[in-house]
Amino acid sequence: MNEIGQRLHDLRVEKGLSIDDIQARTKIQKRYLINIEQGEFDQLPGEFYVRAFIKQYIQALGYDSKEFFATVEKDLPETKPDTYVENSIDNKSDEVKRTTNNKKGMWKNYLPHILTTLAIIIVLALVVFIFSRVFAKPASSNNGDNQVIMTSRSQSESSSESQISSSSESQLISSESSVSSSSISSGSYGIKLSGANQYTASKLTEAAHSLVLKSKGQAVWLGVTVNGSMTWQGTLSANQSQVVSLPQNATTMVINSGNIGTTQLILNNQEVPLENADQLGMTRQLTVNFEG
Repeated sequence: MNEIGQRLHDLRVEKGLSIDDIQARTKIQKRYLINIEQGEFDQLPGEFYVRAFIKQYIQALGYDSKEFFATVEKDLPETKPDTYVENSIDNKSDEVKRTTNNKKGMWKNYLPHILTTLAIIIVLALVVFIFSRVFAKPASSNNGDNQVIMTSRSQSESSSESQISSSSESQLISSESSVSSSSISSGSYGIKLSGANQYTASKLTEAAHSLVLKSKGQAVWLGVTVNGSMTWQGTLSANQSQVVSLPQNATTMVINSGNIGTTQLILNNQEVPLENADQLGMTRQLTVNFEG
């Protein structure tokens, strides 16, 4: 147990709280809380979670996280959220640029070989075509059979096209019915990107509205604040989802993600279009403004 873990343990005991109490307040899994108290930071799901989890832990005890970090800064692992920002799409590292340039160079090297191969294939195809046309034998004796075969094929193709057309029409009607039903159930609702990590959504007009948080393939920490008040925060394991109910008077919603690359958001049955959603390990703060 290192100094940080020991201090958190002592403060918790001093408050008369158990690990289960801290888990209920922070929504952090019990095993991660035990890892923190024992100083086993490498057991947490990612570097970002070290500070995030410690911050939630100390706040759950009723202490100021900034003052606590100031006293234990030297014992914290050198992992800060700023490192994720420096590696974001707006601040590409030299390594990414170098990799991109290398790929471009590879294409330039292979392009002449590819073009040569295509030219050879085209020439061979032309030779085969000309050879088959010049040396083809007449097949007049088989015209009757060919006509029967062609008629049979034509009828078969006509029947297949009819079946495909009927199937396509049924699918189209079913799709339109589904869309119509979805529109009726969700009402006139829209969400659009209005700036960098900024979204505008139509104002909530019904009492029951929801935000679905999903993790894709990896664990992710998420926090949702509505009208300045924390509504939900916690860690979702791989492929887990969480439904957050939104109040009717919601005007502003802030969503914090510890890993935008594994985050999926669905607001009132409509998926929120995330920018650079393939950036694994990136923290992101999204703001949704409701207007009506």
